[in-house]
Amino acid sequence: MVSQEAVVFLALSGAIAFLLPIGLIVWFKRKYGASLKVFFIGALTFFVFAQLLEGGVHVYVQALLPIQEQLLHTPSYEWMLGGIERISAIAVQIGLSLLVLYAVKSRRPLFLLYSILLHALFNVPAVLYQRGIIEHAAAVEIIVALIAALSVYWIVKAKRVFQ
Repeated sequence: MVSQEAVVFLALSGAIAFLLPIGLIVWFKRKYGASLKVFFIGALTFFVFAQLLEGGVHVYVQALLPIQEQLLHTPSYEWMLGGIERISAIAVQIGLSLLVLYAVKSRRPLFLLYSILLHALFNVPAVLYQRGIIEHAAAVEIIVALIAALSVYWIVKAKRVFQ
């Protein structure tokens, strides 16, 4: 039987993954007058590329097959790591988006390449975990959180770049 703690952590991770982007768009809309059109274009772009890069529905079907085994044998705290990862990923995505914006505004395409390379670098800890090189999911999330902290630092400093 799946533990109640695992169910709670799964629900919290799902809530973070769903509500954090909504909360951010509401905040950006109120504070900066951000366009909802930009938000939905970004969401659509993410969905399309995720489908292309992940190989479409086939990946999801394959992922569902061992889910009962995972639910029963994964330590409960690991389910919460997904929500923490979403927070880190959003911080990194905002930082990388600002880097792309800088590349466009300054007409320096090399910064677009930097953004692509940094995005790939952000994925390295997860790949190393999947390959068994990093043994603990929590270690991956600590590395990802450190990258997110650097992204937040860039986001704060980038404000001066665009003024």
